[in-house]
Amino acid sequence: KLALFREAPKISSMPLILFFILVLFVSPVSAQGLTAPSRLDHLLTLRSSLVTVTAESLSAVTPDSQRPLRRRVLTRSRSGAGVVLSSGGIIATNTHTIFGSQRVRVSLGSNDGFPARIIFISPVYDFSLLRITPPRPLSPVVWADPKTLKLGAEIVTIGHSPLLNNTISAGHITGLGSRMTAQGPSAELFEINVSHYEGDSGGPVFDRDGRFLGLISAKRTSEQKAILAIPADKIHNAYINLADTPQND
Repeated sequence: KLALFREAPKISSMPLILFFILVLFVSPVSAQGLTAPSRLDHLLTLRSSLVTVTAESLSAVTPDSQRPLRRRVLTRSRSGAGVVLSSGGIIATNTHTIFGSQRVRVSLGSNDGFPARIIFISPVYDFSLLRITPPRPLSPVVWADPKTLKLGAEIVTIGHSPLLNNTISAGHITGLGSRMTAQGPSAELFEINVSHYEGDSGGPVFDRDGRFLGLISAKRTSEQKAILAIPADKIHNAYINLADTPQND
């Protein structure tokens, strides 16, 4: 059974990039020898792995008042974030964003978007994998070690909402949901204490060194700073098992 959330001590987050910059400049040198400014430069490059996913689905078919023998097809559009997994065009996003859609497009930066094909769906874990044909090699995320998914660990997110688009926010892992398996406890989801706004779902969660820890799924209950995320190893297992995915990509 899914274990209850184990809440870590409350640790204040700094959602504004200005405050995050200040933290980086006074933080010690990392284990890899990166200074605070170079670490910030590295984190800023992570924004290139964030994309926009737009899905259109059939909403209704109604008579055309101007042409009685014709019908109007009404569509409903919804969008969210996505994460680049491979330079060749594999994208991870939320299942709830693309489920039941007739057309999916992925936008890289300010372009109009590229047609996307759904190649994997996980309704249980609320993530799906898409494939596009990009005009150039993309910048994929670097996978984090699942063992680093621990209570209190520092995390970084990149905003995708219109309010805080492309801003960097810092926080911590404040809860873990786990399930017992034959190999021991397995993290099924985790909670982080950064603010969630419409459009942020499907965005990446990174560790303090910029490695991909998970995919934002939803806000928990009515708390603003309580986001649920899908562990990256769930996504990684699906990714490496794709028959047509190059293993060295």
